[in-house]
Amino acid sequence: MGIRLQSSFRSSNDDYYKIEIHDTAYSGTAVDVKLGGNGFTLNHDGETDTIFSPIIGSSVSLTIYNDDPLVDAFSTALLSAQDKQFYIRIERVRNVAAGFKERVEADGGTFEGFECLEQKIDALDGASEPAADEYGLFWTGYIIQDLIEEADESKPRAIQLNAADGISLLSTIDYEFSLAASEKTIKEILVDILDSSGISSLFESDEILLTTSTHWWADEHTYNVSNDPMDLTRFDLKIFTEYFDDGSRSYTNALDVIREISKTFGARFYFDTSFRFEQIGFRDNVNIREFRYLPTGTLDDSGTLSLDVSVDQNSVYRSGGNFRYLPAVKRVLLSQQKIFSDNLIRNSISFPADEIDIGIIPSLDNGRVIFELQSKIQTYISSSQQGTATPLFTATIRLEPSDGSATRYWKNSLIVNTLVFGPGSWSTSSDTFKFAGNLVSRSASAKTTKSHTISTGPLPTDGEIYVDIDFLGFYDFGLDPTFIASPNSFDWGVALNAVKYENDNNPADVIETIFSASNTSSSLGSNINVDLGSTRLGDGPGAVGSLYVYDGADWVPSTGWRTGNSGTYVDVSNLCVSEILALQSSVVKRFEGTTIHGHNFKSRLIFDSAFWIQLRGSYNANRDEYNGEWFKISRVTATTSLDDPIIDTGIDDGAADIFDFSGMYSNVGSGSVGNMPVSFDEESIGPYQQTTTGGKINGSAVVTGDTNLQAGLTHDGFLIQNIQDVTNSAGSSYDVSDTDYMIFNTWTGTTGTATINLPAAADNEGRLLRFKSDGTIAANKIINLVARSGETIDGNGEFAFDRDYDGVMLLAHNDAWFIIQRKAK
Repeated sequence: MGIRLQSSFRSSNDDYYKIEIHDTAYSGTAVDVKLGGNGFTLNHDGETDTIFSPIIGSSVSLTIYNDDPLVDAFSTALLSAQDKQFYIRIERVRNVAAGFKERVEADGGTFEGFECLEQKIDALDGASEPAADEYGLFWTGYIIQDLIEEADESKPRAIQLNAADGISLLSTIDYEFSLAASEKTIKEILVDILDSSGISSLFESDEILLTTSTHWWADEHTYNVSNDPMDLTRFDLKIFTEYFDDGSRSYTNALDVIREISKTFGARFYFDTSFRFEQIGFRDNVNIREFRYLPTGTLDDSGTLSLDVSVDQNSVYRSGGNFRYLPAVKRVLLSQQKIFSDNLIRNSISFPADEIDIGIIPSLDNGRVIFELQSKIQTYISSSQQGTATPLFTATIRLEPSDGSATRYWKNSLIVNTLVFGPGSWSTSSDTFKFAGNLVSRSASAKTTKSHTISTGPLPTDGEIYVDIDFLGFYDFGLDPTFIASPNSFDWGVALNAVKYENDNNPADVIETIFSASNTSSSLGSNINVDLGSTRLGDGPGAVGSLYVYDGADWVPSTGWRTGNSGTYVDVSNLCVSEILALQSSVVKRFEGTTIHGHNFKSRLIFDSAFWIQLRGSYNANRDEYNGEWFKISRVTATTSLDDPIIDTGIDDGAADIFDFSGMYSNVGSGSVGNMPVSFDEESIGPYQQTTTGGKINGSAVVTGDTNLQAGLTHDGFLIQNIQDVTNSAGSSYDVSDTDYMIFNTWTGTTGTATINLPAAADNEGRLLRFKSDGTIAANKIINLVARSGETIDGNGEFAFDRDYDGVMLLAHNDAWFIIQRKAK
């Protein structure tokens, strides 16, 4: 490994840069090359057009001139190189001539320029360049082979090289962490990714690989500015894996892991002298805390500092710019996927297969594990026999406690000479949980399937859950081996479709929660939503995907977060949406132009009595010019209000029969109750059937007592319903409730626009809503009916209800609202 090409230059701001092109397969002498007029150009660019981008990548482009056969050899080797063989390191010394001119003139001398000084030093056999130990890492990254350009001309000819900081490389690398040590802190995860991807090898052992700058603290944390919250917060990385059908696991690419962590904590990840994980809302403070880590993950140092640069038009300039504006945001949303309730294995696994590892499962609040399965039997009957038999299966559900105590097994018993199973229980002796498939014939070949759901009893302790499924035998007043005697045979399989976790406070059917914060400003004129996407991380019961924090003695599930050491604790996802909205709750002023100084991308600029954070930009190192885009950072929480989370429940695909220790969670899918047949497929017991909104009786109903209706009554197509009166005014807002049907609108006060927010059409299939106005509504007193984000009203996001004595009826269908009736005037 060695330096193949090298060069250096001094910028207009008297910053000294040293550029090295490394070849991991080279052991020769470095060749000095000439650079193009820019020295190099550094670019930063985010993934979004909004002021919050969780990932900001950087790249460098530079031109070298080929006037040496050794440069030809470099070019040949570069084009045939292996991935990550060539990389660029740029080191910098800031303002090497700082104060020199002033000192010369103060002594009565004449300053003739820094170049004259260099010539005199060189003539005296001195060192005109800074000493090696004065340089600090400015940027490093891998050369991108498919972006190399070489001029088709005689020597010296230009070769343009482009390199990327490694962040984009992470999208091509799966983060294959150790399953045996899958619980890591966020700091450990970031360092581990940079190390396992090879990116940390671009750094010297004493250089800073990662800097964190965060100010969110969990309720369970012990607040201490000397501690890094990201080194006191961890989760089980199995959230980023899923099983394949053969029992093997697939992994998430490393960039998606970092992106999801960044979204969860309102942070952005980028490179600026080191990789930085910083919460963007923290930059509204003059002083910020930083924790700086070496490539080994060891803390090098930490401290509170200011990264502000004052644009004084004296030593730091801005020019050639324009001010643009981003409208205020109405709502910020983040979806938190409850993988522990949805499916911990994220796939369907077919047994027979090797035992699979589900992950760490907590016992808090009667924590239990639910397995949704489907058994399959195919028989091949060559020698017909009389009667029928029942296939039996076993599930080995093993709990390895985190406290090191004895391994537990979830088990039940098969009562001799009857097809009856005993209650489930935990045992320290190796055992299995047995369940039966559908009855099969002895006389003819057939295929049969059956759905099952197994729920363990409350876990006796936290621990890692493993499961294996096998075939026990056929039952016919005992296990009957003669059924499968030659020439008869059979095939079997059990599909494990889902593994879910629940406890008394976290039902397994809640698979997603949408958190949002709304702008309550009365002067807000926009209806812009910013959707941050989804995350699988968040506060939870301690299952896979739940955040754990260190409370000074133990690692415990987090229950709430806040910024700094004051304020109310809220769910981490609520804190995320409220903090991002706080930066955009009013019109955001944006500067697009040029600054001249040589400051860093992470620097916060001060001009026009405001603070400015950079979003993207292109830096010409030779001229110390940043041509970029900055936004005025001002965190305002006064008009930020948290909405009620929207909870999405899933469909239980498991099915027929949950066996557990007491019958508490029994879900009988066949047989009869009081001579009423039970149907799992129809979700009914006799005439009583479950529906999405409640239930119904199929047939006549005789009610012998009083009937108390708490909501409206539907009868032969006519709705008997209370009228909901809504008084609207300029800037007012009303959310249609679950029980509203006829909404009668009046207006009070001055002219303006009011808003009525419709419920989600996706959750109200077939629902009708009617709106009526009286004489107070007019063209200058407008009520906007607004659909949920992603939904429409006759193809539009909103509908203006602006006529007196008007009337309109809406129908929810296919995830949208449709106007089915409108009063004519």
